[in-house]
Amino acid sequence: MSATTPSTMEREIALAQSERTARSIHRQVCELHRLNTAAPDLLAALTDMLACADAGDLDSLANASVEARAAIAKAKGTA
Repeated sequence: MSATTPSTMEREIALAQSERTARSIHRQVCELHRLNTAAPDLLAALTDMLACADAGDLDSLANASVEARAAIAKAKGTA
C-alpha cells in the first residue's frame, strides 16, 4: 500500500458523506417547500369551516370540509 492510499480513501469517504448530506438537505428543503405551499390553502379551508360552523350552514361546512381534506392531502404530498 502506498503512503497516499489512506488520504485518498479518507477523501473518498468524506466526499460520499458530503453527497449523502447534500441529498438529505435537498429532501428537507423540498419537504419544507411543499408544506409552505400547502399552508395557505389549509388555513383558508379551516377558516371557511369555522365560519360555516358558526353560521350553522351545514351544506357549506361539508364543502369546506372537502376543501380542507384536499389541502391536507396536498400538505402530505398525496394530492
